[in-house]
Amino acid sequence: MTLDELHEHKLLTASLENVKPLLSLAEDRTRRAFTKGKFRSDEEATLSPEESYHLQVFNYSTTLLSTIDKAGTCQLLLRRFPEGYYDRASGITPFTWMSYHYGYYIVILNSIVDIALVLTNVALTLGFEEKKCKWHTIVKDSRVRRLKLNDVLEKLDKVITVRRELRNVHVHRGEDINLAKVLDDDLVNAYHLIDFTTRISQKANNGTDTLDPEKQALLEYGHRTTSSDLNVSIQTELDSIINVTGELFNSLYRYYNAATKIFAAAKLAERFQQSDQDK
Repeated sequence: MTLDELHEHKLLTASLENVKPLLSLAEDRTRRAFTKGKFRSDEEATLSPEESYHLQVFNYSTTLLSTIDKAGTCQLLLRRFPEGYYDRASGITPFTWMSYHYGYYIVILNSIVDIALVLTNVALTLGFEEKKCKWHTIVKDSRVRRLKLNDVLEKLDKVITVRRELRNVHVHRGEDINLAKVLDDDLVNAYHLIDFTTRISQKANNGTDTLDPEKQALLEYGHRTTSSDLNVSIQTELDSIINVTGELFNSLYRYYNAATKIFAAAKLAERFQQSDQDK
């Protein structure tokens, strides 16, 4: 499955169709607030269980997709160091640029499983509070296992778990991303050391040092090769995540479609009952 196909998945299109009436109501409330000269509406919005269900499925499925999009944006920025932009005084170099964007990438990457767990919870109406949608709570649930969604979630987690340790030390200990470890290439450490010592020297001299042409060529080569290798690594991970997310959406859509029909049947039965009472 491609990212474009994921954007057009039935789970997204169906949930969007079902929340359109709510979007219209929100627009009307905003318009009324605007005519009163208010920035926000003070009207209370009360949603039925059906409306709340559709809205939550739409919100979390689009949030999951948006997070995958952000990971792709990190990949794009990581390989596109602005041409001619080398801020020696502030120490921004192609290597610090790559490290920064890859750090954000692994943070984004690790949130994908968390969002998938919450989406599974709301789509299957498991009934857990969002903060209680932990791995073992959702994956061990009998309905999740009966639908074999635990297998899908485990596949998704397997793709991401290889970067979890990197994310933890980066977020909780403030350590720089070890790109040599990511790529399993010790040469990256050599490039990073040259880049680091060059930055320290130039910072000490407010960026006025003239960079040795041979060292400059070496740094440019190191950036090109590292950027290219990181791009391949990220693309491999994103392809796997997109495919598994497609499997997750497929499974959830079957349940979502059935739930939508149940809501419609209940609404129809209520109308018949009301019609009989009016007679």
